[in-house]
Amino acid sequence: MLSPADNVILTFPPRPVSHWERAQLAEWHTATLERAPDIGRAFVSDRRTDHPRIAGRIVVTLRSSQDPAYLVHAPTGLTFWVVAAAPGWDTLHRFRTLLTALNFIRPVLAEPDAP
Repeated sequence: MLSPADNVILTFPPRPVSHWERAQLAEWHTATLERAPDIGRAFVSDRRTDHPRIAGRIVVTLRSSQDPAYLVHAPTGLTFWVVAAAPGWDTLHRFRTLLTALNFIRPVLAEPDAP
């Protein structure tokens, strides 16, 4: 049975992650290597064979496991980012920017002041 988070994640497919957003993800992940060493990998799942739960989303794993610990995506047609955490995937957090969403997972980069 799907959790409410699964329903939301699967109902609103992710929009494509831009090159600029991929660069921001890479910068955040590089910062985690020094300041949050428990983070293993951070990548955009873009293989056609990936599970629908993670396909098109940013996947963050911990060093202690290869399984996704966090999923991050911006639903198509919407202007916010969603973070869901394992193991239950039943609590979603919304953020205005990708950097804010990533820093929710591990706050390793300074965020520009809000207007």
